[in-house]
Amino acid sequence: MRSAARGLRIGCMDELALVDWITRHSRSLGPLVKVGPGDDCAVLAGTGREDIHFTIDEVVEGTHFRLAGRGLGPRASGRDVGYKALAAAVSDLAAMGARPIAAVAAASLRKGMAGTFGRAIHLGLTAAARDSGCPLVGGNISETAGPIAVTVAAIGCAPEGSCFLRSAARVGDAVFVTGELGGSILGRHLHPVPRFAESRRLRELGGVHAMMDVSDGLALDLWRLARASRVGAAIDAARVPVSPDARRLARLTGKSALEHALSDGEDYELLFTASSAAAERIERLWDLPTRLSRLGEIVPRSKGLLIREGARLRRLEPAGYRHL
Repeated sequence: MRSAARGLRIGCMDELALVDWITRHSRSLGPLVKVGPGDDCAVLAGTGREDIHFTIDEVVEGTHFRLAGRGLGPRASGRDVGYKALAAAVSDLAAMGARPIAAVAAASLRKGMAGTFGRAIHLGLTAAARDSGCPLVGGNISETAGPIAVTVAAIGCAPEGSCFLRSAARVGDAVFVTGELGGSILGRHLHPVPRFAESRRLRELGGVHAMMDVSDGLALDLWRLARASRVGAAIDAARVPVSPDARRLARLTGKSALEHALSDGEDYELLFTASSAAAERIERLWDLPTRLSRLGEIVPRSKGLLIREGARLRRLEPAGYRHL
């Protein structure tokens, strides 16, 4: 992508180019900032033996959920909106290996929504806070004439210098993903499950190099991880954990279940790499009910992103959900 310095107007940017531009223009952030824009969380120096992790996320009507009209999957209730907003935000903490501490939320609601619907959003927020162990400690309410939105900022902590970054994958690493992928629009997108237990277990087992959560699709997020780490990746189509929802959705859309698993997004599973020795240990000692799939390996950057389908090796396009 061309940089702003080479004439790309901000008004013409897509999401990826805008994030690149912001990252390049966020270099001098002060001595307390250890990780700035470009990863799942910012990381700040703490006061003791732990670093502080800080993240923010937003769900917007018409983009992340619908309240009316026809479409794939269920309409969202107020409780669904609140639950999704907080769970999606704190998923970033899990992806960095952080323990949640607290969250705050801001809701922009249309006139007349402050009663039953507003209370339902709060109940969803507090339910997700309870389930994820991240207490909701404050927030803000404002009025909007347009689509409603709920924004959640969350903080967590992890042992100093131990955060999992997108940029730490190494050639020869194994590539893993938790859970099953695809078809979340049929309902799972409204109730994400932040993978804190899985993240803690991976820290205990050791050897994990890079990690992020799958929010915009496996193919696109693997491309992001590989790009940040300056490597390539090769995965096996037969190892991609295709969810039952992806198979159901394939019957409705005409796309293959594999395509849905690779590009649907909003799965909020952990995508990570580990050394070959650690990979064998992780597979042998994995004792959580969440499915764990070894997809392939990290390869030199020059090879790009590849997927094996039987005897065929082809380029894997970074398809997935892109804002803007």
